[in-house]
Amino acid sequence: MRAATFWSRSPPTDIRGYPPALPIAIVSIAIITCIAANGLLAHAVTVSRNKLAEIVLTRKKLWRTIAQKENAEAVARARSDFIASASHEIRTPLHHLQGYSDLLSQTELTEEGRMLLCAIQRATKTLSLSKLEDFHVYQQLYTNLN
Repeated sequence: MRAATFWSRSPPTDIRGYPPALPIAIVSIAIITCIAANGLLAHAVTVSRNKLAEIVLTRKKLWRTIAQKENAEAVARARSDFIASASHEIRTPLHHLQGYSDLLSQTELTEEGRMLLCAIQRATKTLSLSKLEDFHVYQQLYTNLN
C-alpha cells in the first residue's frame, strides 16, 4: 500500500519520485486552463447578450408593425364607413326628389311646369345613375384592394 502513495516527505530527486518541474507544469496548466475557460465564458456571455438584444429588437419591430397594421385597418374601416354613409346621404335625397317629381308628374301642369319637371327628372336620374354608380365602383375597388 505504501507504494501507491503519490506523495512523499522526502524532497524530489531525478532518481526517485516526480520531476522537480512537475509542480510548475501543473500550476502553469491550471492557470492556462482558467484563463482559457474565462475567455470562453466571456465569449459565451457576449454572444448571449447579442442574441438577447437581437430578440428584443425583433420584438420591438414586430410590435411596431402590428400597431401600424391595426392603425391601417382602423383607417380602412373608417373610410369604408364614410363612403357607405356618404352614399346613403346622397341617395336618400335623390330618391325623395325622384318620388316627388313622379307624384308631381301625375298632376295637371302648365307647359313650362312640365318642362321644368322633365328637367328635374332627367337631372335626378342622371345623378342617381352616374354619381352613385361611381360611389359604388369606388367602394368596390377600395374593398377589393383591402
